[in-house]
Amino acid sequence: MEQRYSLVAMCLLLFGAILAAAMATDPKGFSVRDWQPLMAAFVALGAASLAYQAAMAKLDHDRILATEERRRKTLAIGLRVRLALGRLKSEVDALVAGTAPHDETSAFQTKGVPVDFYIVSSQPAIEEAWDNIDLFPVDLAHQLYSIKIGYDNFDLFKRKHAGTKWSLKRGEALPDELAAAHEAFVKWSNNCTQCLTLLLPFVRGLRK
Repeated sequence: MEQRYSLVAMCLLLFGAILAAAMATDPKGFSVRDWQPLMAAFVALGAASLAYQAAMAKLDHDRILATEERRRKTLAIGLRVRLALGRLKSEVDALVAGTAPHDETSAFQTKGVPVDFYIVSSQPAIEEAWDNIDLFPVDLAHQLYSIKIGYDNFDLFKRKHAGTKWSLKRGEALPDELAAAHEAFVKWSNNCTQCLTLLLPFVRGLRK
């Protein structure tokens, strides 16, 4: 607002200075009628300046509102993803333990557990974050991508081995396919941890 009025004041001062100089130079020959075109030009310039400043002020206001709306949306999604990642990691960790090499606490201690036993719930908040991936910084976006890949690997694992049951003796090595799946699930769990590590300070920075 101050900038807008200062520009108008400058125009008026400049016009006044020119007018005073003209009157001082030739007081007898001075005629307001002769200066009417210049006066009209300065009035038009002042009006244009006011219109321009008003338009710029509106753009600035709209930009502030858009930035605030983006911040609020990102914060809401980030908080939901934080909760969803905690739930997902808990389930993936159980999956990692269940596909680990045989020991006293292994799920394969007796007859083994069918693949269909393992459940990793879908998390709508993670899907929402993926649909709004442009709201997140690059490193966090890459981690969300890795989370999505983990879901794809798990779905492939279950489709390929539906109804399969592995029976392992203590100390026996995992079958190649199960070992590969176990490594993928370990990586998935690590991705959840890394994503949470990046997400927490990011969400904290969005709070006012």
